[in-house]
Amino acid sequence: MKAKFKKIWKNRKQILEGITNSIIRDEFVEHIAEKRMAICNICVRKDEEGKSCVVQGTQPCCNLCGCSLHFKVRALSTACPDLHWNSLISEEDEDVLDNLKETLCMTIQIMKMILEMLLQKKCISEVQ
Repeated sequence: MKAKFKKIWKNRKQILEGITNSIIRDEFVEHIAEKRMAICNICVRKDEEGKSCVVQGTQPCCNLCGCSLHFKVRALSTACPDLHWNSLISEEDEDVLDNLKETLCMTIQIMKMILEMLLQKKCISEVQ
């Protein structure tokens, strides 16, 4: 049991990425997930019954790593442990992108506030 938790903790970013991408659907991610799942579907290491799943009830999963395929194929920063498909982005690059997204969102918020202030100032000056 302890080994399972260590494995989950070690891969927490990739697991979260897969879960997030399965909830917030993106056309590109879904295209990649389809291609990856097609490969997994013909792989002898695919576990339909869930006997090798790290988290029970998340089958189908990979016999090698125990990951739920539903989430694993949607995590762009992860690769097939049997080398049938590669990661598309490193975890470090993904962190950089996440920081850029956050900075961009904050910048947009600030720009909206400034625009609202300018519009209010213009409306006030037109009334006077």
